[in-house]
Amino acid sequence: MEWFYEVKDSENIIVPLSQIGRFHDLFDDGGSDNRISVPDHFGYDSTHRSFADINLEYGQQSYVVLLTLDELLYQEVLGYMEGGRYTAGDCARFRNDQSVNAKIYDSLNIETFGVSSKPLKSL
Repeated sequence: MEWFYEVKDSENIIVPLSQIGRFHDLFDDGGSDNRISVPDHFGYDSTHRSFADINLEYGQQSYVVLLTLDELLYQEVLGYMEGGRYTAGDCARFRNDQSVNAKIYDSLNIETFGVSSKPLKSL
């Protein structure tokens, strides 16, 4: 993951499921992340709005990091499951979201995605 901090072109890093509030401290890159809060279920509801439409400003880009451990906690551990904050369906919907541009890193325990919202068109 060290390469990620060397090549990333946005300070916006979202780790929606994790309780790690300062993700960059794990790699001690000396920088700061612009924290973007993501509501439960990635903000998805019965509408068909994309992750970026819900959580990002127009023209904003971000990286979203999903940790396998966090997914397992919310899907397998009773106390987390009862809270109902994130389901397997939420994760599947995120991975298939039209605003998720690419999976830029994938390993056994972590996935990193690039996400961007479309800028407003000039009138």
